[in-house]
Amino acid sequence: MTQKIYTNGNNTVTVICPQCHKNKILDISEHKKKEKIAVLECRCECGHSYTVMLERRKFYRKGTNLPGAYTYKKTNLPGTYTLEGKDDRGLMTVINISRSGLKLRVNVTRDFQPGDILNVEFNLDDRDRSPIKKSVIVRNIQEKLVGVEFAAIEHFDKLGAYLLK
Repeated sequence: MTQKIYTNGNNTVTVICPQCHKNKILDISEHKKKEKIAVLECRCECGHSYTVMLERRKFYRKGTNLPGAYTYKKTNLPGTYTLEGKDDRGLMTVINISRSGLKLRVNVTRDFQPGDILNVEFNLDDRDRSPIKKSVIVRNIQEKLVGVEFAAIEHFDKLGAYLLK
């Protein structure tokens, strides 16, 4: 089984042998220039070989499949963030969640631009079906997949507790 290791700001990571549980510090400076994910083959002193995947995201992403809705206010000019214009609503599914944002799948391809602001609403699949309402900023778009960042991060809300489970 491949271990997923989240990198931090320095050029090292600590990996743990799944066989004997020994720690090993690896220099990952040569892998920093690669794509978001790098796969490394490791060999422990005990002789066990294992694979680790370096994930450069800042925060863990929890995979989900949560239906919801969004509201989008179109802006009049590219690069301006006035709230003039008509509200546009749509359905979405939250594909994954992290402390800093979401990956959404919208039901129809939209003309979102990086910097656009959406208001999203969905319920977590926790025991209380906790309702989540957040303002988010569009960061990237790939057809119907939209990466968004929370406009404000509240570390002690229901979402924070959900990510710890």
